Amino acid sequence: MQDNASTADYSAVIAEYAEGLDLEYVRNETNLGAAGNIEAALTRYRDTEYLTVFHDDDLMHPRMLEWQLQLMDSDPSIMFTATQCAAFEDGTTPPAELWQDVATPACMIFDDAVGLVRGILSSFELAFSSVMYRTSVLDRVRLDFERFNLYCDRPYLVEIARLGKSALVTAPLVLYRIHAAQDTNSGALTVPIMIELMKYYRESLGADASVEDRELFLKRSTSFVAQAYTTLPRAGRPSPVQFLFRTRAAGVLRLRDISKEHWFALLEGTAGYWLVRLGVRVKQAARRVFGSA
Repeated sequence: MQDNASTADYSAVIAEYAEGLDLEYVRNETNLGAAGNIEAALTRYRDTEYLTVFHDDDLMHPRMLEWQLQLMDSDPSIMFTATQCAAFEDGTTPPAELWQDVATPACMIFDDAVGLVRGILSSFELAFSSVMYRTSVLDRVRLDFERFNLYCDRPYLVEIARLGKSALVTAPLVLYRIHAAQDTNSGALTVPIMIELMKYYRESLGADASVEDRELFLKRSTSFVAQAYTTLPRAGRPSPVQFLFRTRAAGVLRLRDISKEHWFALLEGTAGYWLVRLGVRVKQAARRVFGSA
């Protein structure tokens, strides 16, 4: 267990289970932040063939590690195995019923980084805390916190996928708790970061990406940045016009791919919000009239 200088002392809890389990309790002298703590764990624990850095506020299926080990042992060219996840709000009951019908789950194998990026852009729910790494590759990659801040996890996995195959278990073997204090709610996401993340995906698809890949990228990128805009802190948030101009100029947003719901969210509180609502109503009325003609 790696304690990121938390206010609580878990040594007594660890000691309770120390007799039956090989446990080590390491406490950081200072808080390294989420990414810093994960990077420290990825660096510190490389004396085994495989490594999983599991997060303290998630729940793991009892057989997740077993199934991942079987998959990794069966193919030495797989550099990491992840699983899907299901989110639940803090204070609610974790949806453990999702585990009831899970036998030996199916998985997707990605032969290279391009395949993994296609999967990410297809919006599967990959749990970063579920990833089992082959430790032999960890000294060849790094978390690029400077470029992507707290969103450095996906690029990190893509960089590993450049070294071999990767796998995703297509079952939500991790239940992910959403709470106000988690780092992804800290306001760390900014317009430059969301642009850099989407540009990274586009670069990873390659300059010779197919028409299908380019379409997939633009639709997913537009959806991501439009949704992410609504989560930005209001203080310092660019106006919708500035935001649309900047993301479109960066090639990570296409106006025709913005959904009606995202238009409403983007323009909420502006005169444009009512213009969009009026346009939708006019369009609906026209359909009713011409549809009945």
